[in-house]
Amino acid sequence: MRLLNTETLQLHEFYSDIPTYAILSHTWDREEVTFQDMQNPQVAERKAGYAKLLGACTHARKYNFEWIWIDTCCINKESSAELSEAINSMYGYYGDSEVCFVYLSDASSAEEPRDVKSSFRKSRWFKRGWTLQELLAPRYCVFLGKDWEDIGTRWSLRDAISELTGIPSRVFEDGDMTRYSIAQKMSWAAFRETTRPEDQTYSLMGLFGVNMPPLYGEGAVKAFMRLQHEIIKVSDDRSIFVWIARIGEKGTRGLFAKSPFEFRMSGEVAASETDTFDGNSSYTFANNGLHIHLPLVPIPDPEDYSDQSKYDQYHHFLASLHCRSQKDDGCEYLSVYLRRIDGKKGPQFVRCRADELALTSKGYGRYTFQVRDLVVKENNHIPSFAQHQERDAEELVVSVKLSDTVTRNCLVFDGSQDIKGLSTFSVAKCGSLSLKYRVCSPNGTSQTSLVLKLLRAQSNRLSLEVTYENPSGGLPDYVGSSDHELVDTITLPLVNGGLVSFQCRNTGKCMEKNLDIIYLPRGDALTALKRELTPPTAGFIVPSEPRIPNYYGTLPVFQWISSLDFIDVTAAGVNHSTSLQRVASLDLFDVYYGFNLPYVSFQTSTFRILTYTINSAPLLAFDVALGFRGVVPWVHISLSGKKFEVDGQERDLAAYLNIVSRRTDHWPEELQTSSMTMDIPRRYDATITVTVSIEARTTIQLGSHLLRFDMSKSRSSYP
Repeated sequence: MRLLNTETLQLHEFYSDIPTYAILSHTWDREEVTFQDMQNPQVAERKAGYAKLLGACTHARKYNFEWIWIDTCCINKESSAELSEAINSMYGYYGDSEVCFVYLSDASSAEEPRDVKSSFRKSRWFKRGWTLQELLAPRYCVFLGKDWEDIGTRWSLRDAISELTGIPSRVFEDGDMTRYSIAQKMSWAAFRETTRPEDQTYSLMGLFGVNMPPLYGEGAVKAFMRLQHEIIKVSDDRSIFVWIARIGEKGTRGLFAKSPFEFRMSGEVAASETDTFDGNSSYTFANNGLHIHLPLVPIPDPEDYSDQSKYDQYHHFLASLHCRSQKDDGCEYLSVYLRRIDGKKGPQFVRCRADELALTSKGYGRYTFQVRDLVVKENNHIPSFAQHQERDAEELVVSVKLSDTVTRNCLVFDGSQDIKGLSTFSVAKCGSLSLKYRVCSPNGTSQTSLVLKLLRAQSNRLSLEVTYENPSGGLPDYVGSSDHELVDTITLPLVNGGLVSFQCRNTGKCMEKNLDIIYLPRGDALTALKRELTPPTAGFIVPSEPRIPNYYGTLPVFQWISSLDFIDVTAAGVNHSTSLQRVASLDLFDVYYGFNLPYVSFQTSTFRILTYTINSAPLLAFDVALGFRGVVPWVHISLSGKKFEVDGQERDLAAYLNIVSRRTDHWPEELQTSSMTMDIPRRYDATITVTVSIEARTTIQLGSHLLRFDMSKSRSSYP
């Protein structure tokens, strides 16, 4: 392993006794400094990427790191053997690092990262394939803006990162990925991109704990097929078969997917329940296909659906994978469609209707194959945030760094006999340390007392916990968490309106930690204290251009969506307020269920208004509102611009829905239905009757419901 000396910028090779090092995660820009460039400093300095290299080394030295690993200059990519070794070792490189600096060259540290318009949320780092393992493998991650200033840690930004990536925030809280199925992990990579198509696969090897030689030129499909073959050698989780092809894809398939994109709908899929197979959960891949045992239920052939007399001749089946859907109360299981290809009772099948996964009940079907009596399972426990082996120090030395605002704004340390001084102290092995602080008003009167507790975890880690010693003014008596060992940042409000932040940082010496304490006065705290983002709990698949059978005429076309998660209603109407959750990351045009079927997501306590137009003269527009009352969905349709009376005032649709949807005493009848019809009179034309209805899903897909349209025309008399 080669490491770059942060002081001399010289490369050194280590075969054993690898020193403590930092690691850089970034996206490649033009003129990156390569291993070959580092052999000639004059050549390296002329490249645009040299500034990034200097910035990384300077930032690492700030935290006493002598060594840093940077992929562009530490790997000789012209050596195929070395490149193969690096690709297979990459997950371990990041996992063994003391800290991972995530440099976002297109993000600003001055912006609030949870703001929907922030450059952090738009950074291409979250869309690249290789950065997935760079996000998950390290024990400690710090995000840096283009100016090399901190944006936050993986812990402190876990809610924002979860919404951007689709990875549950719980992963960033405890680092345990064993609770997630193969399908769920694959879904995290579904929308990521790589420059070389094979890298979509090679970047996932560490995530699944497998190794294989990279073969550039084999193509994306062959590479991904090889990866799946390696995974099933060490896992019997059948969720690896829970994928759907692109909507509308014809032809037959096997049980393996072609790319991570086909797992885009599998983020809710739990691991298969192997105990339901009576010990017959194993499967193998041979030269004639995948040998697997599945419970089959015959279903009518599509062309013979109406002829029940041909039941015994059916060649189509539903095969349960015994994987639960977590969104459907745990009662629904996922099944694939299979078709027999070698006669009435032959054992050979192909997957058909590969763009569907049916939701079925559990108790049906019988196993049709005998199974081997012995199954040997490999222990493939590859946790997130991999830990390298190190000796637990007898004590950790913690250096406290106070920002200028702390001393100016009277954050006072209460000393005790157990603590000598303020700047440096120690935490014993398997022990903890409590520090007391007083936040004083300008006249010196103590207002709030805080107790900062540093908990000594395993592998020389510290976790933070903060309590109010004398809670008042409605403040909670506890802030922070001791349930997870990865708590490195705690931010909390104070009675005087200010904000205090405690941030624990790793340094180049594993036995030494830094504790940064930052105080923000009332004005700055208002923008800094943001509530955590939460993932959407509900969603609809909606048609952008409805295809309506037996209707011949101008069809409605989707125009826009109003994302009114948080709005202020005044007598003058609706004022759209700035909200960090106003638009979900998976809303509408970012993720498509299929052609012409965008996905709309939102919290169940909110609603969405979709506007459709009928492009004919004169132009007609109507609004379709979607929402939930508890867990029951409702739909409402009305002409755009229509006013509604509520509380004695005329309101537009958004203001009306915002008022009535929050009431518990009275719920309008028109918002208690899953189907609604509206007549649209047309001059010199027919009256158009539009019906919108909500259907619960029957196949796996984004969201819990579908929006359906039906239209008809009736002739009107001419004037």
